Amino acid sequence: MSERHPCLFSSSIKVIRGFFAAVLETERSNARGPSAFPIPETASSTRRRRETPLLPSMAALPVSTYELGETGTEIEGLLNDEELDDEVWTKYPAPSYLRTRRLRLGFLTLAAIVVFIVVLAILIGRKNITNSEAPDSVRTYDPSKLMSNGTHQFASTIIIVSLDGFRADYLDHGFTPNIVQLGRDGIRAEYMIPSFPSTTFPNHYTLATGLYPESHGIVGNHFFDPHLNESFYYKNLTSWDSKWWGGEPIWITSVLQNKSSAVLMWPGSDTVIHAASPTYHVRYDPSMTLATKVSNILNWIDLPIEKRPQLLTAYASDVDKGGHKGGPDSKEVDMALGDLDLMIKDLVLGLAARNLSEIVNLVIVSDHGMMSTSTSRLVFYDDILTPDAFARIGIQEGWPLLLLRPTDANATADIYAQLLNHTRSVPSSGFTVYLREDVPPRFHFSATERIAPIVAIPDVGYAFVTHKEFDENGKTYHPLGTHGFDNQAPEMRALFIARGPAFNGVLGAGKTVKAFENVEIYGIVARTLGLTPAPNNGTMGGQLQGILVG
Repeated sequence: MSERHPCLFSSSIKVIRGFFAAVLETERSNARGPSAFPIPETASSTRRRRETPLLPSMAALPVSTYELGETGTEIEGLLNDEELDDEVWTKYPAPSYLRTRRLRLGFLTLAAIVVFIVVLAILIGRKNITNSEAPDSVRTYDPSKLMSNGTHQFASTIIIVSLDGFRADYLDHGFTPNIVQLGRDGIRAEYMIPSFPSTTFPNHYTLATGLYPESHGIVGNHFFDPHLNESFYYKNLTSWDSKWWGGEPIWITSVLQNKSSAVLMWPGSDTVIHAASPTYHVRYDPSMTLATKVSNILNWIDLPIEKRPQLLTAYASDVDKGGHKGGPDSKEVDMALGDLDLMIKDLVLGLAARNLSEIVNLVIVSDHGMMSTSTSRLVFYDDILTPDAFARIGIQEGWPLLLLRPTDANATADIYAQLLNHTRSVPSSGFTVYLREDVPPRFHFSATERIAPIVAIPDVGYAFVTHKEFDENGKTYHPLGTHGFDNQAPEMRALFIARGPAFNGVLGAGKTVKAFENVEIYGIVARTLGLTPAPNNGTMGGQLQGILVG
């Protein structure tokens, strides 16, 4: 019986937290005038007071009432007590949170008495608990439950930030201490397996729908549909037509089930699906700063509950751009990592200032990794094919893959045979080649005619080129980094970190889960929000417990 008492004690502490909030609000009400927003008078607060005007957007910030943990800090991990105080004061001139240790000694004494009485009553009332009940180690998350930050009610909420091109082992570069700490405070995966091909648009839409690219239809950043007799190119506005986009992205699932969604620049979010769109939407804008993105997210969080989105997604391409420009081990990548780490830090601080660290779920993902290129790893396919065969290959699709749709269908077998014979006769040919219907099942890349009849997959780090496209004479091949290779290659591994009541609140802080495919993200988000998922390729039912490793 007694092994359940810590859990019961934790529950009683929540009761006391509510008591503290009520007392604090009373104190504030007594202290402030008609329009004042007073700061509790302590030596430290007086020392740090600034003559800074109250920002209009800060006036509605909820007042947090953080309880002290066993370590004496108010937020475990990311920042200690004093650092958080300084950071929040700098970011938010208005007093966005008040600490329980600043309450009068009389209130602390009274709270201690109440804690003793509540715990004693619970222990007495629970003395007949049977062993058939779930052990303390089993914790649950109820997405239908409202939670309070002390002043406002919050329905289940999740923020998903995608960091394009963030390779899983970039965490080891030493430029992302805040993202690393977020994983320690929450949970992280060993890595996440992208879908094939490991490129941006196919994988972002897989993250959103839980479908493999062959199922949702976005099989590359560029491809041809023989039934529509049209080409998709991700930069063309015509490619946002819903005829290209299959499946049901999570922001549409949310809206169709009466939960608001907000999408900031996520690939595919401009498209109307099932006659629905996200409740709030910001189109892709390459000039938007990371700070502005954080402001947009927090502004959505600050909306009244009846307007506040429960699903928020955001996209940042900085690391991917750095990887293409300089390669995965470049200063460009490290600078971008530092910038994104500060972005995540600001977002974490913004949530902490609103006392939402244990209320709002925050998930950081990426779509794929990155691999360096080299002039020594180029495949000149115009040397492999005969002039006649080369003249009939049509337009290359799916770069860095070589997806060929011959202009003469009768030439398909011949072109394929020439490529295949080369791989068999040259030990290090740098690629493998298949007919579409023979692509290995693990790639999930054969079920639609949007995939060209011939699928040539470069080895990791290799690139298909022609002599017309690249002159070998002393030149450096660009881009210096790329992706799109075998999705199970270590260099293509993606990132997954999550913190919040649906994650470490269930599994425990600092836990690691086994690597999993990114088709599972849709189900994880749907479960977090209490949504009924649309058909998808996920197999875990939105649960991570079954792949917990430590």
